[in-house]
Amino acid sequence: NHHTELSKPVELSLIFVLSLFDYFRINVATQGNKAGKVVPMAWATLLGCPIVIGGYVVLLKMQTQTSPFDKYLNTVPLSFIATEFALSVPAMIAFQKKS
Repeated sequence: NHHTELSKPVELSLIFVLSLFDYFRINVATQGNKAGKVVPMAWATLLGCPIVIGGYVVLLKMQTQTSPFDKYLNTVPLSFIATEFALSVPAMIAFQKKS
């Protein structure tokens, strides 16, 4: 099947690119937290969007077969990113008021 032959390299490259995004997102967020600056934290939040859309939504939709376990397994990182977003917005507001 031609679709399955193409899907594996596409999925692997997408996973690699999203891993790089996540690496940069975590480093930028760490710098923003340590320095108490809003701009790095905002960039980290923006870098989380392609990870959510590309990494978890697209990868689940691209798979020809998904088990319920795949769906549960993908909700774990989504919940971490959602929690991070929910906590970073008030932190950015507090940093903005502080400066």
